[in-house]
Formats: sequence, C-alpha cells, structure tokens
Amino acid sequence: MAGSVRAPVVFVISSLNELAVVARKCLPAANITSITPVQPGEISHQDEKKVLHSAEVLFADLPFISKYIYKAEKLKWAHSTWAGVETIMRHIDIEKPPRVFLSQGGTAFTDLMAEYVLGYILAKEKNIFGMYEDQKNKVWEPEEYKNPRLLSNLRLGILGAGQIGTRIGTFCKAVGMEVWGMTREARNNPDLPLDVYKTTKDLPEILQNCDYICSVLPTTPDTKDLLSGDILKHCMKKKSVFINVGRGTVINEDSLVTALRNEWIGGAILDVFNTEPLSVDSPLWSFRNVIITPHISGPCQTRLVVQTFVENYNKFVNNETLGGLVDWNGGY
Repeated sequence: MAGSVRAPVVFVISSLNELAVVARKCLPAANITSITPVQPGEISHQDEKKVLHSAEVLFADLPFISKYIYKAEKLKWAHSTWAGVETIMRHIDIEKPPRVFLSQGGTAFTDLMAEYVLGYILAKEKNIFGMYEDQKNKVWEPEEYKNPRLLSNLRLGILGAGQIGTRIGTFCKAVGMEVWGMTREARNNPDLPLDVYKTTKDLPEILQNCDYICSVLPTTPDTKDLLSGDILKHCMKKKSVFINVGRGTVINEDSLVTALRNEWIGGAILDVFNTEPLSVDSPLWSFRNVIITPHISGPCQTRLVVQTFVENYNKFVNNETLGGLVDWNGGY
C-alpha cells in the first residue's frame, strides 16, 4: 500500500486465540485494534462505542458482525472468521441489505474439510474400523479384508460445489475418483476442475449414480430439507454412503434414520446435525455403519483464518474484488 494512502481502521473481535496478534504480524502497516469479548457475543460498552463510530473494517466472529453490520457508521467491509453465514442471514432485510461487503473465510477450511472427507472415504473402503475392532478383540481374520474397492472405480457426488466442495472434489480426483458436482446454475466450462457438473434438478440422477454423496450445502430456504422425505431411495442402486460436512438442516433426522433402516444408503459419515450436540437419545448413535464426529471437519485455526483476511485486506486497500463475498439475495 502506498505510503500516502491512509490505512483503514480495522477492529478485530473474536474468541480465537491471538487472532489480532497474528494479523498484525502479517500486516504490520495496518491500523488494527483488538477487542476482547467480555463474554460470548458481548463486548464492553466503551469498546462498542469505538466500533460504532470508528470501524471501517471488521474482522470478527459472525455474531459480532451481525450485531454491527447495520449500526457501525463507517463500516465498509466485514470479514467473518466463520465459514457459514446463516447466523447473520436471520438479521438481514433482503429488501434493504447492508451497504457493506461481507466476506467469509471459506478457504481457511477447504483443505481441512477435504482431508476429512477423503480420510473417511479411505477408512471406510479399507475397513479400518473393522480391523480396529478385530485388534481390540485379538482377532486375526485377513480374508474379510482382501477385496477392498479401488477408489479409482468409485464416483463421488458433491452437493454444493463451491469453494469447499471443489477442494474436496480435487482431493478425491487426485486419488482417482470420478467427481460430480451439483451447483445451483449450470456450468459448461471444460476447464472447470470436476469431471461432471449437474444442477439441483439433477439431484435424483446424482443420487442414483454416485457411490458417495457429500453434502457441503449451507442453510438456505432452497437447501433446507432438500434430502428429507424419501428422495434417498434413489441411492438404493449404489447403496451410496452419505457424508454431511455442510449443515444438518439439509435432512431431518427421521428421514436419515429411515434411509438407514431401509438400507436405501450404505451408511453415513456425519459431522453436522439439526441439533448440536446430538442428543444421547438419537438412534443415529446405534447404527454400526454410521460414523459421528462433533462438527470438527473444518475447525477454526488462527493462522489459516488470518491468511484469508490478509488476502482480502490487500485486495480491499487496492480496490480489487474481494474473495468469498456473500450474496445477500442468495443467502450464502
């Protein structure tokens, strides 16, 4: 940034450890003020006045952005430490959206989530969990594990082929899987990274033809309960394994339990749920072909989150288009 250009006033508000410290190291010329929450979702009255009257850029957890995006007088851009935006969309008047750019740090989570998905596909195909049970029980039965499927013979369908979904797809293509991506609008560019692109209207075809179905979908009116009901019957041909690293709202629990009990799907790898933590009374805990993880496929890591902010900060001060911009009308 040229020396004659005044650095925008940046406020950092987050529960992430040392977020502002790392940001200052990466952007030594930036005008960064750190505010420590006094409790979850709250800052002191004195600090709030500073944000309301002085903040031009807000680098913060989404609840703080939600609170100040309409109120902060000078705010021009807010960058979220979170990947999802449904928390803020509840507060947005679509008829009068904020005159503020909102970007999300999705790329901070892409590799972590891609490794999670690929790791669990490998674990399932190589029956790692079965061998672990044998080890615990001191059982030696090699015959059961001698015919694993090659990943190069399998097809992955990604519901939501955006930043994160595309990264998952490229990881899985690297080990030979064929990857289909579902997007809202048709994509016909031959240079795009995935093998096949389909739209939401093609969902039954995707379910019928993919060995794994991975949802990375956010919560929007269009995606809520998209997989609820009996649509997973289309998975019966392949006995597809359902992976959910997006949002639990894409399918209600009763529908998922029905699909498992009726063997429409061959199992599930679940990191997100409609209600979290998952109730101890949920029948999902009891299925032998279900893997449950506590919403950790894409954990917030300070260095990676700051990296996404730094990339956009440099674009912002140079009047370039920001990455990961939220579409107020689309809801993500």
